[in-house]
Amino acid sequence: VVAPLSTVDVAVDLPTHSGAASPSPLEPVYISVQRDGTLFVQNERSDLRGLSAALQAQTQGRRETRLMLRGDQHVEYGQLMAVMNLLQQDGYNKIGLVAEEDAGR
Repeated sequence: VVAPLSTVDVAVDLPTHSGAASPSPLEPVYISVQRDGTLFVQNERSDLRGLSAALQAQTQGRRETRLMLRGDQHVEYGQLMAVMNLLQQDGYNKIGLVAEEDAGR
């Protein structure tokens, strides 16, 4: 999924992809995982323990809210899976992964 990043100001070095761009969902909530593992919900810093509460506040408990996971390409795979597992355990099923469009294509 290629999504506009103007709503999130967290620095993450995203991997590239070569797929076609898809339309952006309306008002998604962005979860960012920086290279050092620091988590953000939108622009608010969080951690794995506080992620559920932060999402509850951002989504007002609406589990149908689309979540966009932005993981730095150097983050350990297990760390991203821990975030995704928590999101799914909390009842969020509309989770997209964000990558930068590959300019070489």
